Amino acid sequence: MKRLTLAFCVLATFSLSSCTAFLAPTCAENDDILVDVYDKTFHITMEHGLENYSGQLYNTLRFLRGDGGFGNISQSEKISNTEMIEWSLNESMQGDSYTGYYITYEVKIKESHWYALVDLTEFDSGRYEWKVIEASKSLSEIQSMLY
Repeated sequence: MKRLTLAFCVLATFSLSSCTAFLAPTCAENDDILVDVYDKTFHITMEHGLENYSGQLYNTLRFLRGDGGFGNISQSEKISNTEMIEWSLNESMQGDSYTGYYITYEVKIKESHWYALVDLTEFDSGRYEWKVIEASKSLSEIQSMLY
C-alpha cells in the first residue's frame, strides 16, 4: 500500500508539473515575430544612442548607418540573434478561444545584449497577434514590468 501511494504521489507530481507545458506558447519562436522583435529592439537602441542628438547631426548619423542599420542585416541573422528566454501567462488575456502570454526575448545587437518584452495572444484558430512592449539593456527592468 505504501508503494502504491508513493508511486501515485510521484506520478501526480510529474503530471502537475508538466501541465504548464500544454499552455506553452506555440508561435513565440515564429520567424515573423523574431524579426519584428529584433527590428523594434534595434530601433529602441538607436533612440537610446541618439536621443541627445538633434536636427542635422541626427539625420546624418542615421544616413551613415544606412536605413537605420538594417541594410546590412539579413533576416536569418535577425532570427538567429533573437532568442526566447522566458514566458508567462498573461492572466488578463485568457479566454475560451485565445491565450495570452508575456514573452521575454534576448536580442544580440553587435556585441551588446538587449531584452525585449512582448505581449503575445494565440487564438485557437491558429492566428496570433503580438506587440513589443519595451526593450532594455537591463533584464531586471524588463522583468519588473511583469510584477
